Amino acid sequence: METDLYFDCVSPNFDKTYEKNSLGFAIAKNFDNSPKTICNKYKIVIFGVTDSRKSYSNYENGPDFIREQLYKLKNNFKLPILDLGNLKQGKKPSDTDAAIADITSFCLQNNIIVIQLGGGFELTYSTYLAYEKLKKTVSMVCIDSLLNIKSEKEALNPENFAGKIVMKKSNYLFNYCNIGFQSHYVSEEEKELINKLYFDAFRLGEVRENISAIEPEIRDADMVSINLNSVRHADSPGTSLISPNGFFGEEVCQLAKYAGLSDKNSSFGIYEFCPQKDNSGQTAALAAQIIWYYLEGINQRKGDYPFCSEKEYKSFHVSYDHGKSDIVFYNSLLSNRWWFEVNAKERKLLISCSYEDYLRACDNQLPDKFWKICQKIM
Repeated sequence: METDLYFDCVSPNFDKTYEKNSLGFAIAKNFDNSPKTICNKYKIVIFGVTDSRKSYSNYENGPDFIREQLYKLKNNFKLPILDLGNLKQGKKPSDTDAAIADITSFCLQNNIIVIQLGGGFELTYSTYLAYEKLKKTVSMVCIDSLLNIKSEKEALNPENFAGKIVMKKSNYLFNYCNIGFQSHYVSEEEKELINKLYFDAFRLGEVRENISAIEPEIRDADMVSINLNSVRHADSPGTSLISPNGFFGEEVCQLAKYAGLSDKNSSFGIYEFCPQKDNSGQTAALAAQIIWYYLEGINQRKGDYPFCSEKEYKSFHVSYDHGKSDIVFYNSLLSNRWWFEVNAKERKLLISCSYEDYLRACDNQLPDKFWKICQKIM
């Protein structure tokens, strides 16, 4: 991957001197970005996207406004991070999709985590193409007030990219999970389709009632995308959709940290930031803090599933169906997190769950997630 062909370097405006304990000082930029150097030196790559030709708003310069806030934040981590700059706009929107897929697939192949700044929410589709390119089964979490599964017959846009993925002939999508949808934006047909496909969708009020309960859903995701429209307007005014309801700023930061903590997660994106509407710089600051908490999560990873051996778990066999069958739960000795086992055709799958799921199973109430996974692999 020749980075010069894909990226404009980080603006010279960011070449100023930063405090030694800041992210601006720690993040590498405009250095030797050869593929060999990237693979040998960096664990995390950041890049911005300004292409808005398939979206409803103008995202020009959005990544730089986020950088300005991000670089000021304290570096409490020991993470080798490279900022590649902003992606050059291709002649056609499909060129941008292909470029994002190329860059992301290169990083995935080399175990480098990707953070994408800016652009429309439909660019989640471009990131998915990277996993498809590698023929890698992917679970996706989208934090958004919409379900993004509207008619796939229309041109790709922020409201239908999930539908486009579902309808692809070569489909590597194992699970799609929406977190934070708002019922007044979602039709009954969309909700029925989510249920029919055995996907997951969690209403905003349900998530906010107990935000820690959503952690297992995020832990299972290879890729996590955050639409800043999912945050209430009072906390995030610089977005394409004005909504009085949504997540509070600190809540979306918590969700980002859950994504960072997941050893399975390999890509993360923040979308729908409109700098021309962000007069006070509040939304750029929120986006930067979301990234900061994602980095904090990465810094605190325990290295359990899928990396550690079975010796690092306690296993619990729970009988159900009047003792005719059982389900195996695993509790990590490293992180105290929980999983349950599902027997697929070719291998065993460990699916994230909570301690409460285990307790309910002991009371003969198996998690809904268990039945959905079983339906998918039949």
